[in-house]
Amino acid sequence: MSPSAMFPAIDDAEINWKLRQKVFPGVAVIIWKDGYQHVLMGQRIGKHAAGTYSFPGGHIEYGETLEQAARREILEETGLEVQEIVPYQPFPFKTSVFPEIGRQYVTLFMETRWQAGEPQLLEPDKCTGWHWFPSHLLPRPLFPDIPPDICHPRMTTNRSRPY
Repeated sequence: MSPSAMFPAIDDAEINWKLRQKVFPGVAVIIWKDGYQHVLMGQRIGKHAAGTYSFPGGHIEYGETLEQAARREILEETGLEVQEIVPYQPFPFKTSVFPEIGRQYVTLFMETRWQAGEPQLLEPDKCTGWHWFPSHLLPRPLFPDIPPDICHPRMTTNRSRPY
């Protein structure tokens, strides 16, 4: 039975659109190198926000903690080894709606320090490559979820963590 037969006042296209509209939890991980001097970013390829720069990250899978999701995404995308992963302060999350794909994301920002290895391009269908950028000079355009001043020096001074 088609959706419109079940709900005659609503057509199939509208029902399909509503079924696709969901809220997804995700993580984005700021990986610091050389203290707060550099951060790892990659240029996105794909259906939405192609050409923008973002941190490693992705969907949180069922049953994962935030740290597990962040560590898994870092390994899947870059192969890097990192230190302890903690929530980023002062903005630990951001909510964004992407109407072109019918999705809303709640992105939880995490942070860690680089420990070992060179970033590898392990998902070439999602990113053009990973590069270390000066934290005071992030590449543009940024992925819409990323606040433009996220790595600004005023955000990283007098931190309570030993990063």
